[in-house]
Amino acid sequence: MNAVKVDNTRDVIVKKIFTSTDAGLKYLALIVCKLLKIPFENFEFTLGYPEVSVNENVVDSKTDLFIQNDTIVVNVEINNQKKRTNRNKNYMYICQLILRQIKDQENYSKPLKKVYQINLNSFDVSRDGRFIVRSKLLDEETHEEIHKLLEIIDVNLAKLSNLDYTIVKEDKGSLENLLYLFASNDKEKIKEVYDGDDLMNKIIDEIEKEINYNDLLLEFNRKDKTDIPTAIAYKGDSEAEAFEDGEESGKKSMILEMLRRNYDIDEIASISKLPREKIEEFRYKL
Repeated sequence: MNAVKVDNTRDVIVKKIFTSTDAGLKYLALIVCKLLKIPFENFEFTLGYPEVSVNENVVDSKTDLFIQNDTIVVNVEINNQKKRTNRNKNYMYICQLILRQIKDQENYSKPLKKVYQINLNSFDVSRDGRFIVRSKLLDEETHEEIHKLLEIIDVNLAKLSNLDYTIVKEDKGSLENLLYLFASNDKEKIKEVYDGDDLMNKIIDEIEKEINYNDLLLEFNRKDKTDIPTAIAYKGDSEAEAFEDGEESGKKSMILEMLRRNYDIDEIASISKLPREKIEEFRYKL
């Protein structure tokens, strides 16, 4: 299989893998627990709705994914480019996840959950090539964390590509082992690293399915509707005619499969070029 490089097309796949299956949720929990240095055995959480803004006027306030429990909130962002716009959006997510905890007067008397921002980056944020960079509020003199409000953890996925896979293989359960999947393009190395690891092999299987499916969708949408008869196009006088073309080309099966995989309805509508209402009709048929 190919590695899931963190880019504009693959970050959707990573989000899907983390959230759409029990194995993926366990995989996500393992990574979070390693980074936060907390026990995995009793770690429980719920997925949060990605729209985090407390103000309707805030733009681009949909996170990649975040989880929470009674004591912490963890936002996970997949960053493929080292850009100020991405960095500022990540800061905004932290602020919104703090603000949303204070919705009324009663909330001021309750302890705030600490917000962790985990950035899975395809680049280095430090000047020394570290794999993990942790940033939080510390007292200048004692270096004590007095205000336990937020912490940013940057993971340099690019560094993994330079690691000796035999070392990664032996270090079972390490963060490097868990994330090596995102760094190598060598199918045989990945197979060897995760040999005998039931969880990681489930993740690999899901990634292969998502990559193949996503590539199929991208290829479909690259086709020119004027010369590829199977492509959906609004070429008739009615939406129904366009939809019939879609059914004939297998679009119906594609949409149903995307719904089964819990793709966002707006995302499906954008890919299929069908109205959101039509996608809703498909969802009711499942």
